[in-house]
Amino acid sequence: MYIIVGLGNPEEKYLKTFHNMGYIAVGDVADKLGVKFKKKECEAYTAEANIRGEKVVLARPVTYMNASGRAVKQLSCELDIKTSAYVPETYIESSAGRLDCYKQIAEIRSVEDYKRVCLSIEDNYGNMPEEVLHLLIIAVLKSYAAKFNVKKISVDGKAGSLELPSVNVLSDERLKAALDKYAGKVSLSMAKAPLVVFPSRSSAAKTMLDMTKFLKFALSFN
Repeated sequence: MYIIVGLGNPEEKYLKTFHNMGYIAVGDVADKLGVKFKKKECEAYTAEANIRGEKVVLARPVTYMNASGRAVKQLSCELDIKTSAYVPETYIESSAGRLDCYKQIAEIRSVEDYKRVCLSIEDNYGNMPEEVLHLLIIAVLKSYAAKFNVKKISVDGKAGSLELPSVNVLSDERLKAALDKYAGKVSLSMAKAPLVVFPSRSSAAKTMLDMTKFLKFALSFN
């Protein structure tokens, strides 16, 4: 997978200025490839294309330029999560409401943010369907995973795994502590790439929550 990031500043006053040359350039690339920016994730609007069999993600971060690295770091973590994750029109009828919901979810950085956004959405729209719940869990999971440069998050059916960037990261004392704490509940596979493997649970949501708890503990360890 390749990621092409066009840097710029989000305010309209920068729209056609030198600051937004990256935005403009990546927009031209999207036009040439015949794709549109239509989803927001990891503090960026993204579009996807396929070039000679390779997945290419075009991204326009919605942060200011000096904070764009945050979005890039999160985008570099590939998701292979086989579950439904979106805001159904049957839950929020207005497009403006759905966009606001996506915006709130994109700003999740921690379990505390997750709880706050859950309350906000349910206060406005009622009990949350599992598709929206999955979006919230994925947001916080991906945010924590980015702090360890996790290359790929996979949830296949009801089991999951975190692909680490290299064996060197296993020397990180925080990950060592998490692996010790969750010994017997997670396993380490070195077959192709270093993987932290999570066993099958009754639902994909529970598996993703296990993965989130594992990473949250690792981040809290000093």
